Amino acid sequence: MGRGDVQPVYHDKRTTRSQPIATEAFTVRTDGETAHRLDALASRLDRSRNYLVNQATKDHIAVHAWQIKKNQELID
Repeated sequence: MGRGDVQPVYHDKRTTRSQPIATEAFTVRTDGETAHRLDALASRLDRSRNYLVNQATKDHIAVHAWQIKKNQELID
């Protein structure tokens, strides 16, 4: 893991142990300017590029899922 990465875990309420969550790797292609800006932000926040992309992806999915839900509620 890179600098600033946090191992994803889930907490089993029946025990005091934390279990690692399985992750899946995939490739993202972007333009050089975006990659440079991402690296600069990661450096300033002392986080990895991977961490920031994961957070942004989760936020993007959450926003669009909320929008889809609200739109469907208006239709129904």
